Amino acid sequence: MMKKLVAAITLFLFLSPAFAQSPNDLFQQALVMERSEGNLQEAISLYERVVATGSDRSLAAKALIRIGENYERQGLRQARQAYQRVLDDYSEQRDTARIARDRLASLLAAMADKEPQRISSIVVKKHVMDIPDNSGHVSPDGRFLSFVEWTSGNMGILNLETGEEKLASSDGNWGQVSAFADRSIWSPDGKKLMYSWVWVRKGIEIRIYNTETGNMRVLVSSDSSEIPFPIKWFGNGKHFLAINEPRTGTDAITFVNAETANTRVVKQFSDNWHTFGEDLSPDEKHIVYELYEPGALNDGSAPVSLKILATDGSYELTLVDNGFRNFLRPGIQKANTSCI
Repeated sequence: MMKKLVAAITLFLFLSPAFAQSPNDLFQQALVMERSEGNLQEAISLYERVVATGSDRSLAAKALIRIGENYERQGLRQARQAYQRVLDDYSEQRDTARIARDRLASLLAAMADKEPQRISSIVVKKHVMDIPDNSGHVSPDGRFLSFVEWTSGNMGILNLETGEEKLASSDGNWGQVSAFADRSIWSPDGKKLMYSWVWVRKGIEIRIYNTETGNMRVLVSSDSSEIPFPIKWFGNGKHFLAINEPRTGTDAITFVNAETANTRVVKQFSDNWHTFGEDLSPDEKHIVYELYEPGALNDGSAPVSLKILATDGSYELTLVDNGFRNFLRPGIQKANTSCI
């Protein structure tokens, strides 16, 4: 009885308007909810508020650990997501990150013991795809893989959990008027797949496929190659990073509105210089890319530079100047401090 009375008094103080709701206050309130009241969902909500404040990264990482453990107690898969958030967003909190890594490893091991056949079948499916294809991507939730089905030229989607394949287009062909899918990117919510569509000797399209409804719409259509190829969707779901790769002339790095197709040029290159391996940093403040001198894109021995460009175009840094191409598909780590 005394324990419940203390918990009730503590909750009253925390919930009082006069009581400042600092991250530490919210964390302590969540502990009361979790340990004294047994209200795990309310505790998770309070821990999420600690994370959302963003003012105390150490406490936010610990809150994510508590979120993960509370989801674990309920047998929910969100536990893995909470631990992964610690590793992705708070890796500098080394002690807490180590706890998250250990908990995540334990969960994956437990899942392997319970569902060895399902997990094994997923791994096997990944290895038996006999057509090399680097034009697709894994969806944000890790459930699907986009790829070009080169037999027909259509855009395909592979369910990594069930092994089921479906097509996001139906007009691919290698006939007199050949048509095929090319690069693809997922929207942040994983509900839309954007891909480029090539009509040989006719033009290029940028298409958006809705995975929930099965509907497809053409965002951009052109009778030339002057069209932005999608590279990466921004987190707001409204714009995407693209690269213009004309058959003649020079490349341009652009931002494109995913609804209206309005385009803003961030970097226009000159004198037939070309780019490759473009990527957007997790904080969406920088673009990394390889830069090739005229005529050198397909020459493996030609000098190449590695650049980082601010997304607002305000500055650019050179990481490698006139080196040789011993790197492939550069990318920026989630801490936003390193380039691989």
